[in-house]
Amino acid sequence: MATKLVEVKHIKKYFPVGKDSFLHAVDDVSFEIEKGEIYGIVGESGSGKSTIGRCILRLLEIDEGEVFFAKERIDDQTKSQMAPIRPQMQMVFQNPLASFNPKKYIGATFRELGKVYHLSKEELNERIINLLELINLPADVLARMPNQLSGGQLQRLAVARCLLLNPKFIVADEPVSALDVSVQAQILNLILDLRDKMGLTILFISHDLNVVQRICDKVAVVYLGTIVEQATKEELFLHTAHPYTKALMNVKPIEHPSLRSDKEVLMGDIPSAVDVKEGCRFAGRCPKCEKGLCDCVTPPLVAINENHFVACHHPL
Repeated sequence: MATKLVEVKHIKKYFPVGKDSFLHAVDDVSFEIEKGEIYGIVGESGSGKSTIGRCILRLLEIDEGEVFFAKERIDDQTKSQMAPIRPQMQMVFQNPLASFNPKKYIGATFRELGKVYHLSKEELNERIINLLELINLPADVLARMPNQLSGGQLQRLAVARCLLLNPKFIVADEPVSALDVSVQAQILNLILDLRDKMGLTILFISHDLNVVQRICDKVAVVYLGTIVEQATKEELFLHTAHPYTKALMNVKPIEHPSLRSDKEVLMGDIPSAVDVKEGCRFAGRCPKCEKGLCDCVTPPLVAINENHFVACHHPL
């Protein structure tokens, strides 16, 4: 029987913008991540994907809801209560160059982290050597500055750094979007390999459905701060139910020009998340929108089957 490692219940995160107005970055989001699973969150820029990840790690504090890690509620814990949990929850950021101090050698960054968490010099050196072997980089990278390394090398080191404390859970926030395609494949293979070798549980955030399809076990599609569709990877790509998910599928990069078709392309930009009104948030861009229903009544996330949930009045 699968064991839940992360559980998110009805979390909300609003940011004040001006007087009496709020940006609904995350609005009533719930999901579970099982141990050893790669759970994907996908959506356009501005949909709230990264904010969800930061709320789970408490890099941002939620306004409502609950977050559980290893069956322990963590959203209401104090800084001292969170201290022993922090090493178990780590993050890989989008821009590898911005992840490292440009004025410090790579080795100094690793040693600083070891010092904060009271690792002995011997233990720290052993962990660093083992991690460099795992990510297939030579030991001399520790004596280099960040600007002397490629984006792919830096992202490998960012992954290694977050593994230094033997975490159970990693949030990978667009970890390959800043890299070229050939390097993307290397990082994705590395993540899959590390998941299998170390039993990691990963929240993988991306806007690229091709990447999500390759690496994730389950996927949540997020639009304007809410989950509009959630399913296993196989179910989502074989039986797409939400018009927004279908639109994202239609703009996936193709492997060859001969595969082009006349699929309908999503028009317009994601609307403002400030003071969102009742109704389906996708209604203004949806070809199946029914006036008086879709634009007035918010659809709940309901089960199509055991592994597939959708929030739509007229699912495909």
